[in-house]
Amino acid sequence: MHKKAYVIALVIALSGILYSGCKKPQEPDVPERQIGDRQAPGPGDRSSASPNPAAGDPFGQPQSLSEAFGALQQQRQSVDLTADQLERLNRLQNDIAGGLPSADKIAMLGAAADIHSAELLEIIQKALEDEDPQVRLAALALLGNTQDGDIMPLVTKAMSDKDEHVRQAALSQVAQMEDDERVGEVLEKGIADDSFFVRKTAVEMIAQQPAESRYKLYDKAIMNEHKDVHFETVTGLQKESSHATMDVLIKGLQHPDEQFRQDVQGSIDFLIQKRFDSYEEAKAWWDANKNNYNSQLFDKSLGFPEAP
Repeated sequence: MHKKAYVIALVIALSGILYSGCKKPQEPDVPERQIGDRQAPGPGDRSSASPNPAAGDPFGQPQSLSEAFGALQQQRQSVDLTADQLERLNRLQNDIAGGLPSADKIAMLGAAADIHSAELLEIIQKALEDEDPQVRLAALALLGNTQDGDIMPLVTKAMSDKDEHVRQAALSQVAQMEDDERVGEVLEKGIADDSFFVRKTAVEMIAQQPAESRYKLYDKAIMNEHKDVHFETVTGLQKESSHATMDVLIKGLQHPDEQFRQDVQGSIDFLIQKRFDSYEEAKAWWDANKNNYNSQLFDKSLGFPEAP
């Protein structure tokens, strides 16, 4: 999942676009009934979309920043930097927490885009304390340059930022993290965020996770209280079309919101042409009949073989 160039470009774009002086866009309305509204076609007509190959614990207290930086002092890799890069790095270390104007800090952080060093972690940590969200956004753009340094403490810190755009930018950093469990913790917090835009970014990134991690997150998102998260989750699951899809959708029949349950039932009907009156009925039927469907949910009795 090393996508450093993508992450840096995305965060820089966010800092330029989200703070360009435009009015904050209103959260769009989530369609009322678009999931499963279509008449379910026969098994031979339904698309056999497979899970996207691209792509534990509650979100708890991370390792403290002081502990993380202390560990880096013991494990830091030597990085060849030019004299000019070393000078700029030293200036950042000395000046980023000072009284410079925000424009100067942003310019200094932007000029460090060619520096790849774990030394940037402490600089970013200081910049995330700045009162100007544009400075904090510029700092997050450098997380991809921190070599093998552990960025999780900083991502966690930024996910608690009071500015939704900073939280959104922090969320995008999980693209470069290889620990699926820790990525899951960040994304789980993202779908519970108060901001529609942060939640939307989280749901989009869930769809890009490896299958096992993706379904664990869908399993949590299917019971989410936010209408937009639930809608996107059910829509995404309907496209997946697998046994794991059915397991999560059936769990969604326990949701306390009747409209959400109707949306889940619409997707189940679309995938296997069955309707259920309750979660208990659906689970019992699926447990008894799941082996009659191949891995893409086509009925084997109709002549559909197991997918290769």
